[in-house]
Amino acid sequence: MYDGVLLIGMPGSGKSTLGACLAKRLSYEFIDIDKVIEEKEGLSIPQIFEAMGEEYFRKKESDACINASSKSSVVISAGGGIVKNTHNMDAFNKFLIVFINRPLELIMSDIDTDSRPLLQEGKEKLIELYRERIDSYRTYSNIELVNDGTLEEITEELLYKIKQELKNSGELEEKGGYN
Repeated sequence: MYDGVLLIGMPGSGKSTLGACLAKRLSYEFIDIDKVIEEKEGLSIPQIFEAMGEEYFRKKESDACINASSKSSVVISAGGGIVKNTHNMDAFNKFLIVFINRPLELIMSDIDTDSRPLLQEGKEKLIELYRERIDSYRTYSNIELVNDGTLEEITEELLYKIKQELKNSGELEEKGGYN
């Protein structure tokens, strides 16, 4: 039985926006791991990277993952680099994991790279990160969703895929249905 839904994918793939919408539709709590870190640290992610470095940020990300993974009836939006740490992903072993795969051209056209520390080097860095992470995203996920439509279309497609996954795993019958 899944405790919740974890959204993984590249920075700018739409995890936070889609996660908030999905949580509302499921009547689940929504947690954005990056927002949790920012609130706890009192700094933005770029400020944390600049002041303390990526290693410090990854430690705080792991702490936030451990805390969030203990909850149920929750949709969690994870940072793009969550898959870099096996312990982070192991913490979500009772979650339905969805890889939000947004085409790189769409990510580059609609995100502010200044707010994304690892993307400040531009398109080449985004492509490099995608190549480094794509196999991990696919390995860890139960569902892959290409995010290339409207929020409404993608939310409906995701709800359908979640229902299909629950049905295929036998969980839909155990829960007595799914909203």
